[in-house]
Amino acid sequence: MRELRSITAAGAILTLLCTGCTTPGAPSLTPIPTGSPSSSATVTPTPPPSPSTPTDPAAQQLAAAKQRVVDMWAVVDEISIKPKKSINALDAYATGEWLTKMQIMLSEQRALKYTTVGLSSVEITSGKRLSSKSWSVEACVDTSAQKVLDKKGKRVDGPPFKVLHRATVVQAGAQLKISQDEAVTEC
Repeated sequence: MRELRSITAAGAILTLLCTGCTTPGAPSLTPIPTGSPSSSATVTPTPPPSPSTPTDPAAQQLAAAKQRVVDMWAVVDEISIKPKKSINALDAYATGEWLTKMQIMLSEQRALKYTTVGLSSVEITSGKRLSSKSWSVEACVDTSAQKVLDKKGKRVDGPPFKVLHRATVVQAGAQLKISQDEAVTEC
């Protein structure tokens, strides 16, 4: 039952998709003409990025890994809610045994004619770089606004509704993918 709750949890942020990260270059310099065409130009640097946008490549990668976890749960949510949505939609977000496990669990949910109503939410609680191509991300997945119903309309999920998940995000080619996820404790 705990695994079923885990597979139906997802982020409510369906519009945010992260396809990776880019490494920022030096600040762009825009020449501003002064005087006649033969005079030298004054160079004014572009304003620095806002504090919410990480400029350090490692911080950008960690932010992208965190967003990928939110996005993965949003796709799990969408697959759970829409019975015609292909479980292969997870391919872009997960890899390896974790991908296989999630797809089997979603298929079992569909075979039992379970339906999911409502969206869950995901709050990233921490993240850290494990290596140059992997990150650990912890997220509180809250399914309290979501219900999983059997074919008779009876609720089949139950507490705990807020579960802390620890995911491992890896660089898989040009994409970030979740390779592991475990329910750790309540949050």
